Amino acid sequence: MHIESDDSIDKPKIFFSDNNSFTELLIKYPKIKNKLPIISKILKIKRYKYYYNHGLNLLKSKGFTPDIVHCNVMNPVGFIAKYWKQKIKTPYIITEHWTGFLSSDGRYAKNSTLKFSLPKIANAAEKILPVSLDLKEALMQNNLGKNFQIVHNVVNTEKFYPQNKTKNKFLVVADLENTQKNILGIISAFKVFSGTNTEITLNLVGGGNDEG
Repeated sequence: MHIESDDSIDKPKIFFSDNNSFTELLIKYPKIKNKLPIISKILKIKRYKYYYNHGLNLLKSKGFTPDIVHCNVMNPVGFIAKYWKQKIKTPYIITEHWTGFLSSDGRYAKNSTLKFSLPKIANAAEKILPVSLDLKEALMQNNLGKNFQIVHNVVNTEKFYPQNKTKNKFLVVADLENTQKNILGIISAFKVFSGTNTEITLNLVGGGNDEG
């Protein structure tokens, strides 16, 4: 289930697909356009919460009730998972990969709102799944979580390797923001590599501040 605001619509849209083994629910709702910051923030939270609850009720009406909730990131969807845990006693786990928690990044340390809200969300989770040891240590230093298990988001080259084809295709799926994902470094490294191996191609998929 994924819920998101969309400034191009004036009424909610619901997309539901079920291919037997995988069910997907996507809800898009009109973006809050109030110009007063405090009122806008309150309305955004209320609308976000409303449509996640609406989505859960839709799934329940189709016979599905979750035994556990998996959050792809802590913020903002962890707010919903914590609320559901309190309301319907459903436990949750969080996969975390935001570089903002790292001291070298510093965005979490500078955000007083996140420093107030995220510890409550993290510490109520059954388990936090950081994608690296550095990130786990950063979460621990910030008292974000009690139970950790690292789940790397990289490729195990002993199990996955390029097939012996005429061309090898490399795919990078990421936020196109150079300060986080080192997009320029990837392109530069690929340029060097392609100088000795012309039978390779690179595809970048994503969006962000440095797109284009």
